[in-house]
Amino acid sequence: MWTARASILAATASTSLLLSGCRGVLGIEELTLDDAASTCAAPSVSCGAQCVDLEVAENHCGSCEHSCLGGDCIDGMCQPLLLAVGQAEPYSIAIDAINVYWINQRGAALRFVPIDGSSIPQQLTSIDPNPFGIALDEQFAYWATPEIGISRVALKKGATTDQLVTTTTTPHWLATDGTDVFWTDGQAAKVMKVDRNGAQPPVALASTPDRPLGIAVAAGYVYWANEIGSVAIQRLATDGSGEVENLASSASGGGKHLAVDATHVYYTTTKGQLMRVTVDASTDPEVLSSSLPHPLDLAIDGEHVYWTDPLAGTISRTTLAGDDKQTLVSDQSQPCYLAIDDDAVYWTNRAIDTNDGSVMKLAK
Repeated sequence: MWTARASILAATASTSLLLSGCRGVLGIEELTLDDAASTCAAPSVSCGAQCVDLEVAENHCGSCEHSCLGGDCIDGMCQPLLLAVGQAEPYSIAIDAINVYWINQRGAALRFVPIDGSSIPQQLTSIDPNPFGIALDEQFAYWATPEIGISRVALKKGATTDQLVTTTTTPHWLATDGTDVFWTDGQAAKVMKVDRNGAQPPVALASTPDRPLGIAVAAGYVYWANEIGSVAIQRLATDGSGEVENLASSASGGGKHLAVDATHVYYTTTKGQLMRVTVDASTDPEVLSSSLPHPLDLAIDGEHVYWTDPLAGTISRTTLAGDDKQTLVSDQSQPCYLAIDDDAVYWTNRAIDTNDGSVMKLAK
């Protein structure tokens, strides 16, 4: 029996057939996102379902899905994002998944700002004048102050500062493996460590005729760079066992700062070189970049080594093998120290001449 319901079903089926036929005639079935790209007016291109200009799009800068993480996009290149301004000689810097932390040398303060720049900088704690290195673990920030010692504070506002080590010598740079804190003491010519809670007296791991400066910890070893002397890079087991190993001579200059991965130690030298040597010194040191005005701090990821040059006012990078050197940012005001994560590079502009230091971020 032909019913009203049957009529509706028949009409629906007829409409579906008609639309199907229309699709075939109009070519809608073959229309894809790739086809949509041809509908974007130059200079825009298709990124997913959007037409974007890769020269200026902050979330698609230079290529689709390449975000500038809050920075501007100009000519297809991400620009630095200002995280903090008006800082009193910002110096060493460290990051975790949430915040960027730095030391203001003249301001005698440990400060922080959210890693995305979503709020204004805040002070974590006031500290003794003229602090140098900073290091983080999952709970604490540690810093070194010459003629004062090694201090720490929990990574939360209002926490009490603890003095782990008191000294009359010159601790400058430090690193932590989450269990112990290691530092170099240039005046005493020693590499030292203390447990992170300061429960035991500090231990001298190594004495050296040279002047140790930068320090790093990786895979059960502590590595350090000697600014003066005949040996630029050395290492020792973190428990102090075995002998100190000489990894690189100072023929290309004394060592300044260093970074370590599974196979190599990367370091800057007093003769304007960016170098690397295998962690076991099984090969001779390699020059990755030379004739640099004043390479200082550095950091590595799985593809590149990044470094600061306060004299040139630049942040640069090259591949881990030393190919394809790039100046990422120029015209900075004494960029001294840097840190990196998977997405960005962070650094301090000390700006002694202008008294207007800053903390910066650049998407990789």
